Amino acid sequence: MTDAELRLRREVIIIFEENFGYYGHRKIAVELGKRGIKVDKKTVAKIMKEEGLKCRYRPKRFRYYKEDADAVVPNTLNREFSSDEPMKKMTTDVTEFHHLGTKIYLSPVLDFFDREVVSHEISTAPNSDMVMGMLDKLEDKAKALGRSLKGALMHSDQGKLYKAGVYIKFMKRNGIERSMSNKGNCYDNSVIECFFGNLKTEIGDLDQYKTVQALIDRIEQYIKYYNERRIQLGLGGMSPVEYRESKMRVSSA
Repeated sequence: MTDAELRLRREVIIIFEENFGYYGHRKIAVELGKRGIKVDKKTVAKIMKEEGLKCRYRPKRFRYYKEDADAVVPNTLNREFSSDEPMKKMTTDVTEFHHLGTKIYLSPVLDFFDREVVSHEISTAPNSDMVMGMLDKLEDKAKALGRSLKGALMHSDQGKLYKAGVYIKFMKRNGIERSMSNKGNCYDNSVIECFFGNLKTEIGDLDQYKTVQALIDRIEQYIKYYNERRIQLGLGGMSPVEYRESKMRVSSA
């Protein structure tokens, strides 16, 4: 490890401890910048994980933009579960796992173009921090693919997570149109429900996982496998990533 890497690691620990464990990777990255150390938030998150620094998130109450929360968001998707471009029509939802007395929540974003899970967050609390972690990763994914989120459509159910201020603010800032399922109609979001069903079936009986972390690791492993290796007949026998890359090669030829 270089001197610069050691210094960065030391500064991350210092900032974390100075703020009584309440700073997550995003805030620590900002604070590092103020101290003249420019670093990506993902690098900070990696260091925190390696050092066992877990942010002590303060419970947050959902804040709503009343005019938006009360407004009727139409079901613009209207069960049109396909897209001609990556990251132009997407859907999100939350599923939960009960294991060893703990509830684990998975919040993914699924792309209708290739059925890829383009972003996800795993948490023990279904709150705004979980949603923002998912959305931060969505921004990173879009940048990595050279895609703009402006003009995209994001579908969800009518849950409070998707009426919270942080969620609405992110959608507005990035120019993303919201779409919501009709009340009490699970078929309006059946694609992501199918993904959840496959995931829970294919990771097997939860009793085989001796710790909560072992289950979380398995979910992460499965999502990587699903994206990169698990073939889908609807994609011509390719995995989501293989399908996207093949289409992008054709369009750039």
